[in-house]
Amino acid sequence: MTRQDFILRTDLKKRLETRSFVVPLILIVVLALTYLPCLTAAQDLIARRVSGTFAEVIAVLPVAGPLLGFLALVVPMARSIDRRCGVSCRHCGRSLDGPRGIVIASGRCPRCGERVLCDDDQRPHHTRNDSHHRRRLTSRAAVRG
Repeated sequence: MTRQDFILRTDLKKRLETRSFVVPLILIVVLALTYLPCLTAAQDLIARRVSGTFAEVIAVLPVAGPLLGFLALVVPMARSIDRRCGVSCRHCGRSLDGPRGIVIASGRCPRCGERVLCDDDQRPHHTRNDSHHRRRLTSRAAVRG
């Protein structure tokens, strides 16, 4: 993969992460803000049927449940986006997006030290997966303008 391909892939990854993580988190915050004014009424209603701390736990579940579910899915979703965009080191499997500047400057994975980028003037060694990602990136870039 060339440096230009890597930059395109990391930009695509950032857009996908924003869409995948920020939008659900905003929805959870909106849910919490709409539910909080009703929290005392819900606790009173639940306390009539169930006593003790269990009533408080049940009253908080409409907000805590989606939030905990979202947090449990963050890591698998991030790994899936890494694989889909092709910004993982093919040698050690770690994401190359965090140390993006180091990868672009050296062309190597900062964790295992193996070469992951080729110079623009060198002919890159394409695999089936690389050409698939290149087609996806160029088609998405054409659609976005």
